[in-house]
Amino acid sequence: MLYEIATSKKGANSIWLGEHFGIQQKTAWLFRHKVQLAMESSEQYLLEEDVHVDELEIGTPEKGKPGRSKSEKKMRVVIAFEERDGKSGRGYAKVIEDYSNESLRPLFDIHIKEDAKVLADGWSGYKPLKQDYPNLRQTLSEKGKNFNLPTAGRNATYSDKKLYKLA
Repeated sequence: MLYEIATSKKGANSIWLGEHFGIQQKTAWLFRHKVQLAMESSEQYLLEEDVHVDELEIGTPEKGKPGRSKSEKKMRVVIAFEERDGKSGRGYAKVIEDYSNESLRPLFDIHIKEDAKVLADGWSGYKPLKQDYPNLRQTLSEKGKNFNLPTAGRNATYSDKKLYKLA
């Protein structure tokens, strides 16, 4: 059941979980709720050293509309991962309203150490963060090819506009 909750797009419907696993809907709802609470960050351990940050959208791509959209049908997320030995380590993600500095800053302030070596793309929303994060380096993303976020989709699940992380 844990796998279904963690990998389903919206945390798995409790009615479906109950039917699928032969338990009462209330039991499925309670278990799902406990799993989602356990997946929340304690916010005690800041990302440090090499940190990759990128923003993305969750939703069906629209033909002929590459890049950042303003579609209400899509969920916008900013995600940060430590890179350890060439692989993604711990990570955090936050649902955001838009791609502005005001939306991006909370992930930095809550989850990233100020002296971390942060790599982000060239998006203008990151520029004001350089005052507080002097090791923030921006580089053009080459359509995402040079960012090490290969496990982002598998390491996070969302429900009710709240994103949960999996270690």
